[in-house]
Amino acid sequence: MKILALRLTAYGPFADTTIDFSDPATDFHLVFGPNEAGKSSALRALRHMLFGIPVRTGDNFRHPYAQLRIGARLAASDGRQIDFLRRKGQVRTLRTADDAAVLPDDALAPFLGGADRAIFEQMFAIGHEDLVRGGQEIVCGKGRIGEALFAAGAGLIRLQAVQQELEQNCAVLFKPGGSTPRINQVLAAFREVRRKQKEALLQETTWQTHHQALAEAQARMRQVRQALAGAKQQAARLQRIRDGLPAMARRREIETALATLENVPDLPDDFGEKRREAERDLSVAIRDLERARRATETLERRIEAMAVPETLLEEAAAVEALQHELGSYRKAQKDRPGLEGRMHTLEQQAADKLAQAGRDKGAASADAVHLPPSTVAQIQALGNTYQRLAARLESAGDQRRKVEARIETLRRQRRSIPPPVDATGLEAAVEAAVQAGPVEKRIEELRVLVTALDDELARAIGRQSLWQGPPDEIDARPWPTKESVDRFQEGFDRLARRLEKLREARAEGEAEIRRIRAELAAVESGRQVPTEADLAGARSLRDRGWGLIRRRLAGEGTPPDEADAFRAHFEAAVALPEAFEASMRRADHVADRLWHEAEKVSRKRFLAAREKQLEQAAAEVAGQEEAVLADRRALEVQWQALWQPVGLQPLSPAEMRAWLSGLDALRAQLAERRRLRCRLESETRLRAELDDALQQALASAGAPVPADVSLSERIQAARVHARAQRDLEARVVAMDKELGQLEGELAETVAAVRDLEKAMDDWRQTWRRSLAQIGLAADASPPAALAVIESLKDARNQLAEADVLRKRIDGIHRDAAAFQGRVKELVAALAPDLGAEPCDRAAELLNARLTAARQSDAERRGLKQQLAAAQKEQADAERRITRCTAAIEALCREARCTAADALGEVERQAQARKRLLAERSAVEKRLLDLSAGATVDAFMAEAAGVSADGITPEIEELEVEIQRLEQERSVLDQAIGTQRSELKRMDGSAAAAACAEAAEALLARLEAEVMHYARLKIASVILAGTVEQYREKHQGPLIARAGELFARMTLGGFERLRAEYDEKGNPVMVGVRAGTGEGVPVDGMSDGTADQLYLALRLASLERYLENKEPLPFVVDDILLRFDDRRALATLEVLADLAGKTQVIFFTHHRHLVELATTRLAPSRLGLHELDAGSQRLR
Repeated sequence: MKILALRLTAYGPFADTTIDFSDPATDFHLVFGPNEAGKSSALRALRHMLFGIPVRTGDNFRHPYAQLRIGARLAASDGRQIDFLRRKGQVRTLRTADDAAVLPDDALAPFLGGADRAIFEQMFAIGHEDLVRGGQEIVCGKGRIGEALFAAGAGLIRLQAVQQELEQNCAVLFKPGGSTPRINQVLAAFREVRRKQKEALLQETTWQTHHQALAEAQARMRQVRQALAGAKQQAARLQRIRDGLPAMARRREIETALATLENVPDLPDDFGEKRREAERDLSVAIRDLERARRATETLERRIEAMAVPETLLEEAAAVEALQHELGSYRKAQKDRPGLEGRMHTLEQQAADKLAQAGRDKGAASADAVHLPPSTVAQIQALGNTYQRLAARLESAGDQRRKVEARIETLRRQRRSIPPPVDATGLEAAVEAAVQAGPVEKRIEELRVLVTALDDELARAIGRQSLWQGPPDEIDARPWPTKESVDRFQEGFDRLARRLEKLREARAEGEAEIRRIRAELAAVESGRQVPTEADLAGARSLRDRGWGLIRRRLAGEGTPPDEADAFRAHFEAAVALPEAFEASMRRADHVADRLWHEAEKVSRKRFLAAREKQLEQAAAEVAGQEEAVLADRRALEVQWQALWQPVGLQPLSPAEMRAWLSGLDALRAQLAERRRLRCRLESETRLRAELDDALQQALASAGAPVPADVSLSERIQAARVHARAQRDLEARVVAMDKELGQLEGELAETVAAVRDLEKAMDDWRQTWRRSLAQIGLAADASPPAALAVIESLKDARNQLAEADVLRKRIDGIHRDAAAFQGRVKELVAALAPDLGAEPCDRAAELLNARLTAARQSDAERRGLKQQLAAAQKEQADAERRITRCTAAIEALCREARCTAADALGEVERQAQARKRLLAERSAVEKRLLDLSAGATVDAFMAEAAGVSADGITPEIEELEVEIQRLEQERSVLDQAIGTQRSELKRMDGSAAAAACAEAAEALLARLEAEVMHYARLKIASVILAGTVEQYREKHQGPLIARAGELFARMTLGGFERLRAEYDEKGNPVMVGVRAGTGEGVPVDGMSDGTADQLYLALRLASLERYLENKEPLPFVVDDILLRFDDRRALATLEVLADLAGKTQVIFFTHHRHLVELATTRLAPSRLGLHELDAGSQRLR
């Protein structure tokens, strides 16, 4: 698609401006506009024309939103065209060119080839900032090929920033082994909640006691709050009254003051300004009236005192006519002596000429020396004919002699030249060799490239330590595929993650066991906590003692050994009854402790069970960990077996995948070397064939065939021999042709001589007859006859000129007499005192008096105009006085006063009354704010019922009471909180439920965070994979083409681009210095060179995109700011070449770029469009 025309109908600073891009000679257009010329607006208009004007735009400063219009005429690659307008809006923004109908919103889709705004901005638009950021991206990425190609190909400037941002966001969410990331924190909180949930147990206590205490505290709290609210309300009421007392007093003072000003009228706010303005205008008008009267009297006196000669003014035309004629008169009087002398000189010269021609001096008149014109013309013609005939006859004789001599010379040379040999076969052989091009140069270049590739392969193999062997074995070995490496990488990663999770679980379990054991030790510290087994033992001992006592009471007797064993459980040797009582006390004591320390008992039972459970779980985790380690060892064996066929000791899968990527590059270099070697063999065979053909052709043409010479030298020798034979053949043909021409020319020359001799005889007869007519001897030569005729003509012309001068002198006498008569007549009428002056002096003085009269008349007219203006000013001042007097009288009526002197006092009183009213309103507003909803009068009545002196002591008493109630409420709050906490603590099921609820909330939060983390991680992996796939697909052709463009832009400073590998095995791009072949990394390039590298990559990607897609205009905005003139010109030439594939529109502010392009690029390759800074139109 091309833009044939861009119409800025109403946009930004433009109105009805068209930029015509339809020139068929070129598709490279340079749009220049200085600052404020609208260049940036035109650039935005181009983009908005294609994809719509944004909802908010700053280009409406001249035309409102509803009137914004951008038009264009587009042409697709298949010849279709569309002419349309774009208005600002959300929908239906495309209209016909005449703005009369609506076009479908997708009318431009066939012309855009599926490209939307994002694709156009990324692929087909580039500015200076984009170029600089692109160069910086390449430098910051250290030339990594994948990122550089993908960023340039997709037009993405912030690729590295996006990748870093994804990684940073992932690290903020989760980090293995971390504690601060959000997911790690949620996991830790979730584990803690689960622990608390397991610990929550139901407790048995006196719930009713705490419930009764809570009810009593709540009842007392209600009483305290009621009393506190009443005290605060009374204190606030008294505080409001105390705060309002000053305002109430001020309101009463204001009412008193207003009563004294009751009869003062309400005057408007601008009354004082009107009064002062009227008084000021009246004073000014009185001064203006006095000044105008004085000016009128002065001007009238001056006008009466002036005297103007009216008669002289009436004759002004006659005086001016004399003044105009005065110069001619004086000049004529001055020229007359010279004219008379010139006339006498001419008459004497004419007499001398006649004497020289043999004529009588007395016949000194023009008619006396008259010759017939026909005779003179005939003699002159005969003289000219004689000269021509004589010259031609002499020339013909010389020509005949020269032709005869040239014929003889050519015949001698022709006999000495050998016959030429046919060189057609030799020329054909030379042409075939030339058509084949610089074969030897290509052979040498190919040899250099093959050698460089061999060296590069050797260096690349030497740089890595895993495999050392000849390069040709690379393709022969069964290297593992990247898919296999990725599969192992995934397996190792999966096992590493499982192992890490198991170790983390083991560490958590061990930490939990240590914590439980520490808590058990804390529970058992001090006094051992009894267990149910202890209670059962105590009760069993008691029952044994009761059995012994019962048998004794029954008279059965007690075995001594059993009684001794029973008594042995007690410290002192006591009797059996005392021992039985001690066993009863011990059983009751253990039971009481179990009852009072039930929580510790339960906690100890739970901790013991939990310890056992954790120990079992730890054993299971250890078994799983050992299984994972076994799987990893098995996978490592498989990994080693994978590389065994190629004899390598592999590193990690990630490292081996990078190594395989480097191996792929070596394979590409091997393929390139094989291709170059095939070309080298083909070129060598071609050279041998061409050399054999040339040797055979040289031998056939009879030329020497030297051995051991280069093909170019043999071609040169063949060319020289063929050219020599062709020159010889052409020389023979030319000599034969010239001989024929000379023989014909000799015959023509002989005939011409005969004709000229006959013509000369005829001329002599006519010449004698013509001389007889003017009285000259027949043997007079033509020059002598022509000299006599010329002397007679000069004499006749001089006599005619003298006659003209005589007539002119007579005219001077007549004009002088007429001028003198007119002067005397005017002097007698206007200035008799000048009668004695010469006429020219009198005319000059009359004109001077006329000038003085005119000045006096002009001065009188000016005074009269000033008088009229002064009279008008006087009348205006009188009207202003009347108007100001009326205004002051109206102000007096408004102020209800009879004299203007009283206006100031009335105005002061009115202002004072207005201030008092305003202050009363403010005071009443203050009282309303304090009245708590009552009216001002009601509030003041309420305050009147309160003793002002007793307010402060009563407020202080209330504050003491409020403080006491607040303290009591605080104590009750603490008691209520304590009782509620005890009741809540006793409800173990509620605590467990709360923990379960908290755990569910944490799981929900964890799910959201994990989903966010998964999206970011997947995006990062997909982006990295896409970049790598793009590199593998496009690395070869794009780097080659970008290298060609880069070499052109850098003027051969870099000859190409080359792919190498950094210390981590990542493919990186380097520039190759011309001549030395030195590789320069991108971080070693200057800023401008980095910009040119990015531009070369962008253009190479664009050319590849255009191979299968609809071309769109490539829009460039001042990208050459950091280029010097030579590189800027080279880049302009590259863009001009790109214009052969798609339209290029270059916008710039800089005049020197325009001059550079117009002076160095052919007019057929460049279309220049210049925006006018003043009118926003094109020039």
